[in-house]
Amino acid sequence: MTRAMATASILLAALLAACSYPSYVSARATPPPQGAKAVVEEVPLPPPEDPELVNQPHIKVVRLTGDAYQRGYLYGATFPAEWKRATDELESYAVGYAREIVKVKFLARFAVREYAAIVANNFNAGGSEANMPARYRAYVQGIADGAGLDAGLLQRNIALVMLSDASCSAFVAYGPATDDGRLLQMRNLDWGGKDLPASQGTLVLLHEPPDGQRWMSIGIIGLIGSISGINESGIAISEIGAETNDRTQSGMPMPILLEDVLARARTLDEAVAIVRAAPGTGGYNYMIGSARERRGVAIEKTARHTAVFEIGPENYRDNPFFESFVGFDCRADTAADPVVRSVQDCSGGPGSPVGRTAYEKRYRKQLELFEAWGRKLDITRAAELANEVAPRNNLHSILYDFERARVYLRNQAWFADGRTDVSREDQMRTKAAAQPPAVLDLQRWFRGPFDPITSTSTSTSTSTDPSRDAGGRSPPQGGASGRPYGPVRDPERPADPNALPPPQIIRR
Repeated sequence: MTRAMATASILLAALLAACSYPSYVSARATPPPQGAKAVVEEVPLPPPEDPELVNQPHIKVVRLTGDAYQRGYLYGATFPAEWKRATDELESYAVGYAREIVKVKFLARFAVREYAAIVANNFNAGGSEANMPARYRAYVQGIADGAGLDAGLLQRNIALVMLSDASCSAFVAYGPATDDGRLLQMRNLDWGGKDLPASQGTLVLLHEPPDGQRWMSIGIIGLIGSISGINESGIAISEIGAETNDRTQSGMPMPILLEDVLARARTLDEAVAIVRAAPGTGGYNYMIGSARERRGVAIEKTARHTAVFEIGPENYRDNPFFESFVGFDCRADTAADPVVRSVQDCSGGPGSPVGRTAYEKRYRKQLELFEAWGRKLDITRAAELANEVAPRNNLHSILYDFERARVYLRNQAWFADGRTDVSREDQMRTKAAAQPPAVLDLQRWFRGPFDPITSTSTSTSTSTDPSRDAGGRSPPQGGASGRPYGPVRDPERPADPNALPPPQIIRR
């Protein structure tokens, strides 16, 4: 099934079922909850070197303290106008995509709204914990109450991501593949373009629940869940959309699944177990790195299939289109698993990917550069590799360097005169990977320690039960060094949620 056919079937189903689902409704903000705090700080983002371009002067980092509802409420209350604008922009972007099939604009808008309502309803069918755990429904309700929006409208934002066109890339490198053995991980988010001015709303959320671990989510206002991020245990996520005909309008939404990994996984094995257990929705490739363990995996997931490849030299012995290395693997949208590949629409699927842009420029190009540099990366070459494979719609380019307590975030620029109707060559000038980075100091946000756990065995995690919330689970006892996977508790962070200060938003 082609992408056009898939989109047509989705929109037709939305039109036929539209009368069964409500349209948008408004809501007024409710009084703030007790025992929560939001602190807004700014990290400098250097200006583009190209004099015709501009970028955000700062990346906002929002520290959200409290339970799921409280954190959501403060997120919405901190950016109420931005949430409304971002929601409108995301819908307009989806409408533009739908108009490739439904040429009449008002019909395309109607179909997108009703499709999104159907999918949002499926996410929450019967209060399904498998598709949308209660803590995430509470988080969405909190955002809605804080911003004065309807929670159903915000859940449709999640569904609209399923109509978007993304073409990302990623790698994980460690051991003999890096200059000093530490783990480096890249995530290029290639999404949107001139019709989705999301780069002007880039921000970082630092979640601090009263129990459980902290995590950092890198994204845009209007997107619920995580598409990029890292937690205090050194687990980092990279995601690539991979078109497939094995899709469903139910399951756990991709951004919620990745948020769940960041919130709950303290080891690589736990992260893999969470992804395996989650009901699939469509085609996604994930790369997950564990900096403390110096391990990584590539995961290929559709509605019914999940394939896991732990990085190693024997992964693709029988696959002529992929190569294996010690300590290095990379992905674009092409699947290596034969079952997952058999249902792919992307990169010429299910046939040979040779000659296809995604395979040649976003997968093979990574391998070629890695080989040319003697199969060894440092942080400079990692950034250069990210730039070489990034296309013109590269919104974010992120390098995770946990052991050095750094995340390098590059953000897409735009032309200072406001023009958007530009050539492909000019669009390449604006891509994120070509811009200077904002440097996020994890020592400041997570408060260390950051030394690796270099056990040669597999993860020492004692729990891979994905149904248990991180807040109710004690962390594993540690690896070969005996040190816990997560940093020591911050003495400024109360263990008792009732000890948190009254609700407040602090801007610094």
